[in-house]
Amino acid sequence: MIATATPMTVEPTVSRMTITPTMALNWLEHANTNNRKVSDANVRKFARDIKQGRWKLTHQGIAFDPHGVLLDGQNRLWAIVEADTPVEMHVFFNIATESMPVIDDVKPRSLADQLRLGRQHGQVTTKHTST
Repeated sequence: MIATATPMTVEPTVSRMTITPTMALNWLEHANTNNRKVSDANVRKFARDIKQGRWKLTHQGIAFDPHGVLLDGQNRLWAIVEADTPVEMHVFFNIATESMPVIDDVKPRSLADQLRLGRQHGQVTTKHTST
């Protein structure tokens, strides 16, 4: 019988963190190696929401793979830098690198969808899902 080692698996974890502009810039400069082009329009919208106190904590946040590579959240991080304001977000670690192609791979909500949802909940909302 040949001895074989069972590969160690690293379980995903999540932490609720206050992300400072310095922290965001550091992650963008050192961990953002394989993301889509930044959406300047989304960054401006998110930064405006942050500055005006309209940013809401949701299940969406920042995600890193087991090697520390940023998988999701580059637009949110750039918005924190642009707003020059710390933001509380969920940060996920050890997310499978193979999940990258399906992260945020859905149809975004239209303005009409956002307004309808906002009326249902007594507020106008903006979406924080772009990477």
